[in-house]
Amino acid sequence: MSFAALKARRAARDARWAARGPRAAVPESDATTEDGGAQPAPADAPAPSPSSASVAAAPTVPPYTPPELVHTHLDVFSTASEGRGLRRAPHAPPAVPGEELLAVEPAVSVLSAAQASTRCHFCFRQARMLQRCSRCKFAHYCSEACQRRAWSDARHRDECAALQRFQTAAHDAGHTVTEPGAAVRAVAQLVWQRRKHGLDSAFWSGIASMQTHRTDMPAGQLEECAQLAFQVAQFVSPDALPSSGFANARALLDLVCAFQINAFTLADAQLDPIGVSISVPVALCNHACDPNAVVVFPVAGQRTMRLVAIRRIAPGDEVRTSYVDLSETRAQRQATLVRRYLFTCACALCRRSAHPPPHDTDPRTACWCHQRDCAGWCALPDWHTLPVDDDAAAETGACNRCGRRSTLHDAHTIHARWRDAHQLVERVQTAMHSSMHGVPLDELLPMLRWLGALVPPSNALLWTLLHAAHVLAIEQARYPEATQLAFVLCAGMQARGASSDESMLYPTGHPLRAVLLATLGKLLLHESAPCAPLLPRVSALPADRGVQLALAKQALVQALDEAKMGFGRAVDGGDVAAEARDALQTLEEEQAVLARRL
Repeated sequence: MSFAALKARRAARDARWAARGPRAAVPESDATTEDGGAQPAPADAPAPSPSSASVAAAPTVPPYTPPELVHTHLDVFSTASEGRGLRRAPHAPPAVPGEELLAVEPAVSVLSAAQASTRCHFCFRQARMLQRCSRCKFAHYCSEACQRRAWSDARHRDECAALQRFQTAAHDAGHTVTEPGAAVRAVAQLVWQRRKHGLDSAFWSGIASMQTHRTDMPAGQLEECAQLAFQVAQFVSPDALPSSGFANARALLDLVCAFQINAFTLADAQLDPIGVSISVPVALCNHACDPNAVVVFPVAGQRTMRLVAIRRIAPGDEVRTSYVDLSETRAQRQATLVRRYLFTCACALCRRSAHPPPHDTDPRTACWCHQRDCAGWCALPDWHTLPVDDDAAAETGACNRCGRRSTLHDAHTIHARWRDAHQLVERVQTAMHSSMHGVPLDELLPMLRWLGALVPPSNALLWTLLHAAHVLAIEQARYPEATQLAFVLCAGMQARGASSDESMLYPTGHPLRAVLLATLGKLLLHESAPCAPLLPRVSALPADRGVQLALAKQALVQALDEAKMGFGRAVDGGDVAAEARDALQTLEEEQAVLARRL
């Protein structure tokens, strides 16, 4: 695993595994399913919403079934109460965690500009020595075979010419940009694929069947799509659009809207976002904040997108992935879903978070219990109801362990510092898009200590800052701090409410758990002097090398098990599992040397 690459994942915390059809928001009591996919219907026909919106009446035609599903245990269903989605076939055996439900090559996958010079333009493998395209000077390749396939299969023949025109125009205008953006290039790929395959092809039938939700979009979102459509037209060349089957601007706008609501994040084997892709069959998956499946690209050098079960899926049960970051609070998740997809979610996790059982607290919104000798947590006070008195006190919710409430004195001061932490998070998220300049690690640590005394590491605000500090510590080779922060992150990701498996920050088998555990194991394997505890209530890591290696082995073994569930047993856990196995071999060799010394 490349430690430097962790920053890309932190910078893209809001990147969805999948983005599917927005629709008007509805009360949370309504059905919790949205159709993200495709059926033979007019491009602007209304469709059910991803995971929590009310749905339209059952379609009068059978749902579109992508040919990739023919030899799988998945089928497309459509009902008046739930809309369309992807489910485990009723007569199939139950899916078990780690089972690969579907493996497909996306219709289109493109690298972001930031990755273009370090990854192969076709297989997306990262390499030090890449050959640059002599014409556009943008695309890079790891081999002649990849260059040939990109030229023909991935339409670099068309893209190369378009990039040269774009670069010439930018130079003439006095600009230094060399490409129009991943979204523009991805939609352009769809335009060229349409011309290559033809309107009546099976390939284009799938693309054309994706819902656009153009008529449901608010004016601002539709304006963004219109601007993107204009950029695509300029990049492709307006004169070339009619020959690709786009008779007018409306047809191109429909394609752009379909792209915007069906696009996936293209990720590498370590979950680092590296671009964007489109897959019609996987786009059928609906949303839940407590997903039973994930979308991953577990093996470097393979363009294959894999849908993997992380929970048992019974015959007839729907396959659901999450469109949002699972570490966010219910309020944050709902805000993202309403803003981007125009629906509210009513999955089990959202219902429990909205109306928690007695003595049960969502770890994302928890604060420490302040009763003596209690290590439980409570719900944070409602800051909006604080009295105006300068010495106001605030009462927490009931503790999930002792059942008592805590009183936070000088609540206005605490609330003011809490707002400072939110502002620091905003600075961090902005800085992460500009190489983390302006937010030094030593500036983050005091806020981490203050927050760590108030809230557990599962709290969404502290979790975000822990991630940022972890990345900075690795980049600055401050491995003792990086190791301790990784340890805290691993503890936080496994936190859950008193009686709720659904409330766990990341459920067992989620691929991010494997990545973080493997990172912790490798950091523990990297011998370095221990540092003092960075957060209250967190013990210092042991200085004894034998104990460090024992902890490393525990983390790597768990990472190996989680990788097989999160990335799929069909690829034996992918690259993350392979790296965990390599690290375990190194660890065992070091343990043998240490034993001989003793």
